[in-house]
Amino acid sequence: MPHGLVTRLRRAVHRARVVTVRFTRRSVAQWRSSMQLRVVTTALAIGLAAIVVLGLYLSTSVRDGIYEQRLAAIDREAARLTEQVAESFSDTATTSDGALQILLRDSIATLASTGGSTAEAYFLLHEMGTTVRVSDIVTRPDLTDVIITDEVRTANLASDDDQVLQAVGIPSRQANGMVLPGVIVGSTVQAAPGARYEIYYLYSLEPEQETLSFVHRVLLAGGFGMLALLGVVTWTMARQTVTPVTRAATVAERLAEGHLSERMPGARGTDEMASLARSFNEMAESLQDQIRRMEELSAMQRRFVSDVSHELRTPLTTIRMASEIIHESRHQMDEDAARSAELLLGQIDRFESLLADLLEISRFDAGAAVLDAERRDLRDVVMSVVEQAAPLAKTKDVQVSVRLPDSDAAADFDPAGSSASCATSWSTRSSTPRSGRSR
Repeated sequence: MPHGLVTRLRRAVHRARVVTVRFTRRSVAQWRSSMQLRVVTTALAIGLAAIVVLGLYLSTSVRDGIYEQRLAAIDREAARLTEQVAESFSDTATTSDGALQILLRDSIATLASTGGSTAEAYFLLHEMGTTVRVSDIVTRPDLTDVIITDEVRTANLASDDDQVLQAVGIPSRQANGMVLPGVIVGSTVQAAPGARYEIYYLYSLEPEQETLSFVHRVLLAGGFGMLALLGVVTWTMARQTVTPVTRAATVAERLAEGHLSERMPGARGTDEMASLARSFNEMAESLQDQIRRMEELSAMQRRFVSDVSHELRTPLTTIRMASEIIHESRHQMDEDAARSAELLLGQIDRFESLLADLLEISRFDAGAAVLDAERRDLRDVVMSVVEQAAPLAKTKDVQVSVRLPDSDAAADFDPAGSSASCATSWSTRSSTPRSGRSR
Protein backbone atom coordinates (compact mmCIF):
# COMPACT_ATOMS: atom_id res chain seq x y z
CA MET A 1 0.00 0.00 0.00
CA PRO A 2 1.42 3.46 -0.88
CA HIS A 3 2.76 5.53 1.98
CA GLY A 4 0.56 8.52 1.09
CA LEU A 5 -2.62 6.43 1.26
CA VAL A 6 -1.60 5.02 4.65
CA THR A 7 -1.02 8.55 5.95
CA ARG A 8 -4.43 9.72 4.74
CA LEU A 9 -6.11 6.72 6.31
CA ARG A 10 -4.42 7.40 9.64
CA ARG A 11 -5.49 11.04 9.52
CA ALA A 12 -9.06 10.06 8.70
CA VAL A 13 -9.12 7.57 11.58
CA HIS A 14 -7.66 10.17 13.92
CA ARG A 15 -10.24 12.79 12.89
CA ALA A 16 -13.06 10.29 13.31
CA ARG A 17 -11.75 9.40 16.76
CA VAL A 18 -11.51 13.06 17.78
CA VAL A 19 -15.04 13.77 16.53
CA THR A 20 -16.37 10.73 18.38
CA VAL A 21 -14.66 11.73 21.62
CA ARG A 22 -15.96 15.30 21.38
CA PHE A 23 -19.49 14.15 20.62
CA THR A 24 -19.38 11.70 23.53
CA ARG A 25 -18.12 14.37 25.92
CA ARG A 26 -20.78 16.86 24.82
CA SER A 27 -23.48 14.22 25.17
CA VAL A 28 -22.29 13.21 28.63
CA ALA A 29 -22.04 16.85 29.74
CA GLN A 30 -25.54 17.60 28.45
CA TRP A 31 -26.88 14.44 30.10
CA ARG A 32 -25.34 15.41 33.43
CA SER A 33 -26.56 19.00 33.27
CA SER A 34 -30.20 18.16 32.44
CA MET A 35 -32.31 16.30 34.97
CA GLN A 36 -35.15 16.07 32.45
CA LEU A 37 -32.88 14.34 29.94
CA ARG A 38 -31.65 11.91 32.60
CA VAL A 39 -35.21 11.01 33.59
CA VAL A 40 -36.28 10.45 29.98
CA THR A 41 -33.22 8.37 29.04
CA THR A 42 -33.56 6.25 32.19
CA ALA A 43 -37.25 5.63 31.54
CA LEU A 44 -36.56 4.77 27.89
CA ALA A 45 -33.77 2.36 28.86
CA ILE A 46 -36.00 0.58 31.37
CA GLY A 47 -38.91 0.58 28.92
CA LEU A 48 -36.73 -0.78 26.13
CA ALA A 49 -35.49 -3.61 28.33
CA ALA A 50 -39.05 -4.47 29.39
CA ILE A 51 -40.32 -4.36 25.79
CA VAL A 52 -37.45 -6.57 24.57
CA VAL A 53 -38.05 -9.16 27.29
CA LEU A 54 -41.82 -9.13 26.73
CA GLY A 55 -41.37 -9.26 22.95
CA LEU A 56 -39.04 -12.25 23.17
CA TYR A 57 -41.44 -14.05 25.47
CA LEU A 58 -44.45 -13.38 23.23
CA SER A 59 -42.54 -14.24 20.08
CA THR A 60 -41.33 -17.54 21.53
CA SER A 61 -44.77 -18.41 22.86
CA VAL A 62 -46.50 -17.63 19.57
CA ARG A 63 -43.86 -19.50 17.56
CA ASP A 64 -44.08 -22.59 19.74
CA GLY A 65 -47.88 -22.50 19.69
CA ILE A 66 -48.10 -22.12 15.90
CA TYR A 67 -45.57 -24.86 15.12
CA GLU A 68 -46.82 -27.29 17.74
CA GLN A 69 -50.39 -26.99 16.48
CA ARG A 70 -49.22 -27.36 12.86
CA LEU A 71 -47.04 -30.37 13.64
CA ALA A 72 -49.89 -32.06 15.53
CA ALA A 73 -52.21 -31.49 12.55
CA ILE A 74 -49.55 -32.80 10.15
CA ASP A 75 -49.03 -35.90 12.27
CA ARG A 76 -52.77 -36.67 12.34
CA GLU A 77 -53.17 -36.03 8.62
CA ALA A 78 -50.15 -38.17 7.66
CA ALA A 79 -51.41 -41.04 9.85
CA ARG A 80 -54.81 -40.82 8.18
CA LEU A 81 -53.27 -40.84 4.67
CA THR A 82 -51.01 -43.78 5.51
CA GLU A 83 -53.96 -45.72 6.88
CA GLN A 84 -55.88 -44.93 3.68
CA VAL A 85 -53.02 -46.20 1.49
CA ALA A 86 -52.61 -49.34 3.61
CA GLU A 87 -56.33 -50.12 3.28
CA SER A 88 -56.21 -49.69 -0.51
CA PHE A 89 -53.22 -52.04 -0.67
CA SER A 90 -54.90 -54.67 1.52
CA ASP A 91 -58.11 -54.58 -0.51
CA THR A 92 -56.27 -55.32 -3.75
CA ALA A 93 -54.50 -58.62 -4.34
CA THR A 94 -51.67 -58.05 -6.79
CA THR A 95 -49.09 -60.54 -7.83
CA SER A 96 -47.60 -59.18 -11.05
CA ASP A 97 -45.19 -56.27 -11.22
CA GLY A 98 -47.38 -54.47 -13.77
CA ALA A 99 -50.40 -54.56 -11.49
CA LEU A 100 -48.22 -53.43 -8.56
CA GLN A 101 -46.94 -50.50 -10.61
CA ILE A 102 -50.51 -49.47 -11.48
CA LEU A 103 -51.54 -49.83 -7.82
CA LEU A 104 -48.70 -47.60 -6.63
CA ARG A 105 -49.48 -44.99 -9.28
CA ASP A 106 -53.18 -45.02 -8.46
CA SER A 107 -52.48 -44.71 -4.73
CA ILE A 108 -50.32 -41.59 -5.19
CA ALA A 109 -52.85 -40.12 -7.62
CA THR A 110 -55.59 -40.69 -5.07
CA LEU A 111 -53.50 -38.94 -2.35
CA ALA A 112 -52.72 -35.99 -4.63
CA SER A 113 -56.41 -35.55 -5.48
CA THR A 114 -57.62 -35.80 -1.90
CA GLY A 115 -59.21 -32.50 -0.99
CA GLY A 116 -58.37 -32.71 2.71
CA SER A 117 -54.62 -33.16 2.21
CA THR A 118 -52.25 -30.22 2.62
CA ALA A 119 -49.05 -32.03 1.65
CA GLU A 120 -46.81 -30.43 -0.95
CA ALA A 121 -45.49 -33.71 -2.40
CA TYR A 122 -45.73 -37.49 -1.99
CA PHE A 123 -42.96 -40.04 -2.31
CA LEU A 124 -43.56 -43.80 -2.55
CA LEU A 125 -40.17 -45.53 -2.58
CA HIS A 126 -39.17 -49.17 -2.40
CA GLU A 127 -37.77 -50.17 0.96
CA MET A 128 -34.09 -49.34 1.22
CA GLY A 129 -31.94 -52.46 0.90
CA THR A 130 -34.50 -54.53 -1.02
CA THR A 131 -34.69 -55.57 -4.67
CA VAL A 132 -36.38 -53.03 -6.92
CA ARG A 133 -39.43 -54.62 -8.48
CA VAL A 134 -41.19 -51.56 -9.91
CA SER A 135 -40.33 -47.87 -10.32
CA ASP A 136 -40.75 -45.44 -7.41
CA ILE A 137 -43.69 -43.05 -7.60
CA VAL A 138 -42.98 -39.41 -6.65
CA THR A 139 -44.80 -36.14 -7.35
CA ARG A 140 -41.70 -33.93 -7.03
CA PRO A 141 -38.75 -35.76 -8.64
CA ASP A 142 -36.55 -32.70 -8.22
CA LEU A 143 -36.78 -32.97 -4.42
CA THR A 144 -36.21 -36.70 -4.09
CA ASP A 145 -32.47 -36.59 -3.62
CA VAL A 146 -32.61 -33.28 -1.73
CA ILE A 147 -35.32 -34.14 0.78
CA ILE A 148 -35.33 -37.94 0.97
CA THR A 149 -31.74 -38.48 2.07
CA ASP A 150 -30.27 -41.70 3.36
CA GLU A 151 -30.33 -40.29 6.89
CA VAL A 152 -34.08 -39.63 6.61
CA ARG A 153 -34.77 -43.10 5.24
CA THR A 154 -32.59 -44.77 7.88
CA ALA A 155 -34.39 -42.88 10.65
CA ASN A 156 -37.75 -43.86 9.18
CA LEU A 157 -36.87 -47.55 9.06
CA ALA A 158 -35.26 -47.51 12.49
CA SER A 159 -38.20 -45.78 14.17
CA ASP A 160 -40.36 -47.99 16.34
CA ASP A 161 -43.32 -45.63 15.89
CA ASP A 162 -45.72 -45.79 13.00
CA GLN A 163 -44.25 -42.63 11.43
CA VAL A 164 -41.39 -40.18 11.94
CA LEU A 165 -41.35 -36.38 11.51
CA GLN A 166 -38.21 -34.49 10.57
CA ALA A 167 -37.66 -30.82 9.74
CA VAL A 168 -36.21 -30.13 6.28
CA GLY A 169 -35.47 -27.16 4.06
CA ILE A 170 -37.49 -26.95 0.83
CA PRO A 171 -35.80 -25.14 -2.08
CA SER A 172 -38.07 -22.44 -3.48
CA ARG A 173 -39.57 -22.91 -6.94
CA GLN A 174 -38.40 -19.39 -7.77
CA ALA A 175 -34.82 -18.83 -8.82
CA ASN A 176 -33.95 -16.73 -5.78
CA GLY A 177 -32.06 -19.34 -3.77
CA MET A 178 -34.48 -19.20 -0.84
CA VAL A 179 -35.03 -22.25 1.33
CA LEU A 180 -38.47 -22.60 2.91
CA PRO A 181 -39.11 -24.45 6.16
CA GLY A 182 -40.85 -27.80 5.87
CA VAL A 183 -41.51 -31.16 7.53
CA ILE A 184 -41.12 -34.62 6.02
CA VAL A 185 -43.28 -37.39 7.48
CA GLY A 186 -42.29 -40.96 6.74
CA SER A 187 -43.77 -44.38 7.36
CA THR A 188 -43.81 -47.85 5.76
CA VAL A 189 -46.66 -49.79 4.12
CA GLN A 190 -47.04 -53.31 2.79
CA ALA A 191 -48.03 -52.99 -0.89
CA ALA A 192 -47.98 -56.73 -1.76
CA PRO A 193 -46.57 -59.92 -0.38
CA GLY A 194 -42.81 -59.42 -0.29
CA ALA A 195 -43.12 -55.81 -1.48
CA ARG A 196 -42.75 -53.25 1.38
CA TYR A 197 -42.53 -49.57 0.51
CA GLU A 198 -41.64 -46.34 2.25
CA ILE A 199 -44.13 -43.51 1.92
CA TYR A 200 -43.21 -39.88 2.64
CA TYR A 201 -45.32 -36.74 2.83
CA LEU A 202 -43.71 -33.30 2.43
CA TYR A 203 -45.43 -30.41 4.15
CA SER A 204 -44.44 -26.79 3.76
CA LEU A 205 -44.41 -24.50 6.80
CA GLU A 206 -44.26 -21.33 4.71
CA PRO A 207 -47.75 -20.12 5.80
CA GLU A 208 -46.80 -20.53 9.43
CA GLN A 209 -43.50 -18.75 8.76
CA GLU A 210 -45.37 -15.87 7.14
CA THR A 211 -47.76 -15.73 10.08
CA LEU A 212 -44.84 -15.67 12.51
CA SER A 213 -43.12 -12.93 10.46
CA PHE A 214 -46.32 -10.90 10.56
CA VAL A 215 -46.50 -11.36 14.33
CA HIS A 216 -42.86 -10.25 14.61
CA ARG A 217 -43.58 -7.13 12.55
CA VAL A 218 -46.61 -6.33 14.67
CA LEU A 219 -44.63 -6.84 17.87
CA LEU A 220 -41.77 -4.71 16.53
CA ALA A 221 -44.11 -1.91 15.45
CA GLY A 222 -45.97 -2.11 18.74
CA GLY A 223 -42.70 -2.05 20.66
CA PHE A 224 -41.50 1.06 18.85
CA GLY A 225 -44.91 2.65 19.33
CA MET A 226 -44.90 1.86 23.05
CA LEU A 227 -41.34 3.14 23.35
CA ALA A 228 -42.26 6.39 21.59
CA LEU A 229 -45.36 6.77 23.74
CA LEU A 230 -43.30 6.10 26.85
CA GLY A 231 -40.77 8.74 25.76
CA VAL A 232 -43.51 11.33 25.16
CA VAL A 233 -45.25 10.58 28.47
CA THR A 234 -41.97 10.63 30.41
CA TRP A 235 -40.84 13.84 28.70
CA THR A 236 -44.17 15.52 29.50
CA MET A 237 -44.15 14.40 33.12
CA ALA A 238 -40.49 15.34 33.58
CA ARG A 239 -41.13 18.73 32.00
CA GLN A 240 -44.07 19.37 34.33
CA THR A 241 -41.83 18.47 37.27
CA VAL A 242 -38.59 20.12 36.19
CA THR A 243 -40.05 23.38 34.82
CA PRO A 244 -41.11 24.73 38.25
CA VAL A 245 -37.73 23.78 39.69
CA THR A 246 -36.00 25.59 36.82
CA ARG A 247 -38.17 28.65 37.41
CA ALA A 248 -37.35 28.53 41.12
CA ALA A 249 -33.63 28.39 40.31
CA THR A 250 -33.97 31.35 37.92
CA VAL A 251 -35.89 33.40 40.49
CA ALA A 252 -33.32 32.49 43.16
CA GLU A 253 -30.52 33.72 40.90
CA ARG A 254 -32.41 36.97 40.30
CA LEU A 255 -32.89 37.40 44.04
CA ALA A 256 -29.19 36.77 44.61
CA GLU A 257 -28.43 39.51 42.08
CA GLY A 258 -30.49 41.98 44.10
CA HIS A 259 -33.84 41.88 42.27
CA LEU A 260 -35.91 41.38 45.41
CA SER A 261 -39.24 41.92 43.65
CA GLU A 262 -38.90 38.70 41.64
CA ARG A 263 -41.50 36.05 42.40
CA MET A 264 -42.08 32.49 41.25
CA PRO A 265 -45.16 32.05 38.99
CA GLY A 266 -47.69 29.26 39.37
CA ALA A 267 -48.61 29.87 43.01
CA ARG A 268 -52.30 29.29 42.31
CA GLY A 269 -53.54 25.77 42.77
CA THR A 270 -53.52 22.97 45.32
CA ASP A 271 -50.85 20.61 44.00
CA GLU A 272 -47.30 20.19 45.25
CA MET A 273 -45.79 22.58 42.71
CA ALA A 274 -48.22 25.34 43.69
CA SER A 275 -47.31 24.75 47.34
CA LEU A 276 -43.65 25.02 46.40
CA ALA A 277 -44.27 28.29 44.54
CA ARG A 278 -46.22 29.76 47.48
CA SER A 279 -43.56 28.74 49.98
CA PHE A 280 -40.83 30.14 47.75
CA ASN A 281 -42.66 33.45 47.30
CA GLU A 282 -43.31 33.71 51.04
CA MET A 283 -39.60 33.14 51.64
CA ALA A 284 -38.75 35.82 49.05
CA GLU A 285 -41.16 38.28 50.66
CA SER A 286 -39.71 37.58 54.10
CA LEU A 287 -36.21 38.02 52.73
CA GLN A 288 -37.18 41.28 51.04
CA ASP A 289 -38.76 42.56 54.26
CA GLN A 290 -35.69 41.65 56.31
CA ILE A 291 -33.37 43.31 53.82
CA ARG A 292 -35.57 46.43 53.78
CA ARG A 293 -35.43 46.56 57.56
CA MET A 294 -31.68 46.12 57.51
CA GLU A 295 -31.36 48.92 54.96
CA GLU A 296 -33.51 51.19 57.14
CA LEU A 297 -31.42 50.33 60.19
CA SER A 298 -28.25 50.92 58.20
CA ALA A 299 -29.54 54.29 57.04
CA MET A 300 -30.45 55.22 60.60
CA GLN A 301 -27.00 54.13 61.75
CA ARG A 302 -25.33 56.23 59.09
CA ARG A 303 -27.42 59.26 59.99
CA PHE A 304 -26.66 58.72 63.67
CA VAL A 305 -22.92 58.45 63.04
CA SER A 306 -22.97 61.52 60.81
CA ASP A 307 -25.00 63.55 63.29
CA VAL A 308 -22.86 62.52 66.24
CA SER A 309 -19.68 63.27 64.31
CA HIS A 310 -20.91 66.73 63.37
CA GLU A 311 -22.18 67.42 66.89
CA LEU A 312 -18.86 66.44 68.44
CA ARG A 313 -16.81 68.81 66.31
CA THR A 314 -18.03 71.93 68.15
CA PRO A 315 -17.15 70.80 71.69
CA LEU A 316 -13.97 69.20 70.36
CA THR A 317 -12.91 72.53 68.85
CA THR A 318 -13.51 74.25 72.20
CA ILE A 319 -11.56 71.58 74.04
CA ARG A 320 -8.69 71.88 71.55
CA MET A 321 -8.52 75.66 72.02
CA ALA A 322 -8.41 75.27 75.79
CA SER A 323 -5.83 72.46 75.59
CA GLU A 324 -3.59 74.51 73.30
CA ILE A 325 -3.66 77.41 75.75
CA ILE A 326 -2.79 75.03 78.58
CA HIS A 327 -0.12 73.37 76.43
CA GLU A 328 1.50 76.77 75.67
CA SER A 329 1.65 77.51 79.41
CA ARG A 330 3.14 74.15 80.37
CA HIS A 331 6.54 75.72 81.04
CA GLN A 332 5.02 77.62 83.96
CA MET A 333 3.65 74.44 85.49
CA ASP A 334 5.28 71.72 87.50
CA GLU A 335 6.51 68.61 85.77
CA ASP A 336 3.37 66.47 86.31
CA ALA A 337 1.01 69.21 85.12
CA ALA A 338 3.17 69.87 82.05
CA ARG A 339 3.18 66.17 81.21
CA SER A 340 -0.60 66.05 81.61
CA ALA A 341 -0.94 69.04 79.22
CA GLU A 342 1.12 67.17 76.60
CA LEU A 343 -0.94 64.01 77.02
CA LEU A 344 -4.16 66.01 76.81
CA LEU A 345 -3.14 67.57 73.50
CA GLY A 346 -2.06 64.18 72.13
CA GLN A 347 -5.35 62.54 73.05
CA ILE A 348 -7.26 65.43 71.50
CA ASP A 349 -5.28 64.87 68.28
CA ARG A 350 -6.15 61.19 68.47
CA PHE A 351 -9.82 62.00 69.08
CA GLU A 352 -9.87 64.32 66.05
CA SER A 353 -8.32 61.55 63.95
CA LEU A 354 -10.97 59.10 65.12
CA LEU A 355 -13.70 61.64 64.40
CA ALA A 356 -12.28 62.30 60.91
CA ASP A 357 -12.24 58.56 60.20
CA LEU A 358 -15.81 58.27 61.46
CA LEU A 359 -16.93 61.06 59.16
CA GLU A 360 -15.08 59.48 56.26
CA ILE A 361 -16.78 56.14 56.91
CA SER A 362 -20.19 57.79 57.02
CA ARG A 363 -19.48 59.56 53.74
CA PHE A 364 -18.50 56.27 52.09
CA ASP A 365 -21.60 54.53 53.48
CA ALA A 366 -23.83 57.32 52.20
CA GLY A 367 -22.23 57.19 48.76
CA ALA A 368 -20.99 60.76 48.98
CA ALA A 369 -17.38 59.65 48.59
CA VAL A 370 -15.76 56.97 46.47
CA LEU A 371 -12.51 55.14 46.90
CA ASP A 372 -9.70 56.84 45.02
CA ALA A 373 -7.38 53.90 44.77
CA GLU A 374 -3.96 54.08 43.21
CA ARG A 375 -1.05 51.70 43.03
CA ARG A 376 1.47 52.45 45.79
CA ASP A 377 4.26 50.67 47.60
CA LEU A 378 3.12 49.28 50.93
CA ARG A 379 6.61 49.69 52.39
CA ASP A 380 6.20 53.49 52.42
CA VAL A 381 2.88 53.17 54.24
CA VAL A 382 4.38 50.88 56.85
CA MET A 383 7.30 53.22 57.52
CA SER A 384 4.91 56.19 57.80
CA VAL A 385 2.79 54.37 60.35
CA VAL A 386 5.87 53.32 62.34
CA GLU A 387 7.13 56.89 62.42
CA GLN A 388 3.77 58.18 63.64
CA ALA A 389 3.52 55.48 66.30
CA ALA A 390 7.14 55.81 67.49
CA PRO A 391 6.42 58.45 70.19
CA LEU A 392 3.57 56.38 71.62
CA ALA A 393 5.70 53.24 71.55
CA LYS A 394 8.44 55.06 73.41
CA THR A 395 6.07 56.19 76.15
CA LYS A 396 4.73 52.63 76.47
CA ASP A 397 8.26 51.21 76.58
CA VAL A 398 7.61 49.13 73.44
CA GLN A 399 10.38 48.51 70.95
CA VAL A 400 9.25 48.44 67.32
CA SER A 401 11.26 46.73 64.60
CA VAL A 402 10.32 46.41 60.94
CA ARG A 403 11.44 43.87 58.35
CA LEU A 404 10.67 45.02 54.82
CA PRO A 405 10.97 42.87 51.68
CA ASP A 406 13.66 43.71 49.15
CA SER A 407 11.21 43.76 46.23
CA ASP A 408 8.28 46.10 45.76
CA ALA A 409 5.11 45.27 47.68
CA ALA A 410 2.66 47.20 45.52
CA ALA A 411 -1.10 47.27 46.06
CA ASP A 412 -4.10 49.34 44.99
CA PHE A 413 -5.40 51.52 47.89
CA ASP A 414 -6.43 55.04 48.81
CA PRO A 415 -3.40 56.68 50.44
CA ALA A 416 -5.38 59.63 51.81
CA GLY A 417 -6.53 58.03 55.04
CA SER A 418 -4.55 54.83 55.12
CA SER A 419 -1.64 56.08 57.24
CA ALA A 420 -3.82 57.84 59.79
CA SER A 421 -6.21 54.92 60.04
CA CYS A 422 -3.40 52.42 60.52
CA ALA A 423 -1.72 54.59 63.13
CA THR A 424 -4.98 55.09 65.01
CA SER A 425 -5.72 51.36 64.96
CA TRP A 426 -2.19 50.59 66.14
CA SER A 427 -2.37 53.10 68.96
CA THR A 428 -5.76 51.78 70.01
CA ARG A 429 -4.43 48.23 70.30
CA SER A 430 -1.39 49.52 72.19
CA SER A 431 -3.31 51.67 74.69
CA THR A 432 -2.57 49.22 77.50
CA PRO A 433 1.02 49.63 78.87
CA ARG A 434 3.24 46.66 78.20
CA SER A 435 6.90 45.97 77.71
CA GLY A 436 8.58 43.84 75.13
CA ARG A 437 9.08 43.77 71.38
CA SER A 438 6.43 44.28 68.74
CA ARG A 439 6.80 43.48 65.08
